[in-house]
Amino acid sequence: MAAKPAFATIKLFVSGRGQHEHPLRSDLILHGWLWLTGGNIHLVRLPSVIFYLLGAWFPIQAARRMGGDRARNDTLILLLWPYGFHLGRPAGWYSFTFLLLSLLTFGHLKYLERRSPGTWMPVVLCALALVDTNYCGWAVLGLLGLDRLLRLGRERRTWLLLATGLFLLVASIPIMRALMTELRTGAVRGRASSPLARGTYNLYCLFVSESVAGWIWVPGIATALAIAVLLLLGFVYAKPEARRLFLYFAALLTVMTFLQIVTTRRTLLIRPWLILPVGTTLGTMTLPFARRLLAGSLVLVGAIGW
Repeated sequence: MAAKPAFATIKLFVSGRGQHEHPLRSDLILHGWLWLTGGNIHLVRLPSVIFYLLGAWFPIQAARRMGGDRARNDTLILLLWPYGFHLGRPAGWYSFTFLLLSLLTFGHLKYLERRSPGTWMPVVLCALALVDTNYCGWAVLGLLGLDRLLRLGRERRTWLLLATGLFLLVASIPIMRALMTELRTGAVRGRASSPLARGTYNLYCLFVSESVAGWIWVPGIATALAIAVLLLLGFVYAKPEARRLFLYFAALLTVMTFLQIVTTRRTLLIRPWLILPVGTTLGTMTLPFARRLLAGSLVLVGAIGW
């Protein structure tokens, strides 16, 4: 599909039809890459790899801001897990959305530290790129807006949020008909399993990837128990800002689950909001036993996955 002329892709979205259950920006990027490389099949995945590596850089820097050098190092290790290796390479929109949310989160934290037009504009541009790449981007922006209000209060430049939201809506008008079509027809059809089963499976895969199926009993049960332990410890011992990211991740996963649009590829978008709080919490925990238990659970999951 990305090999089609760029104008044909744009026309699909302007007409309201759309394609691929997501907006057009990643298709246009891949189209440009195919044109630049002459359609060389051996290079078609290179942009995805670069996007994933860049996307891994920003959570690491965000973790350093939130928890210091130890949190940065722990987050780096978590980003080298099997899930990233499997889903960070395929040609498509997956790695690009991972990069955008990572960059958006880092920019959001940077703006909260130093509020100025120079720190706000990168957030706005990244937000525009996100909603032009994934329809779930609107939900992400809503949660970031809520986070900003919780941290700064409603009296602190609420007009800036409203103006930004209006700008994003106006800028998205050309593809808004495609979004309405997607909402009206349903993004994913023919899901046979229950929403709860799909959500649980995709949460499982966020840690261990699809390399170890949950129904392979011995490693599957060991992994599931380790994931339950690390999620519980990560939430209980997280600092407030990390705990909020946990809650935002849980909210997005829940909504995607019950809309039946959750897949292992689509959850790469929200992965930064899981890895960042887990890595930050591990790096800032002061209770030795809890830290060893959390670290042991993470090592077990990573080892089984690899």
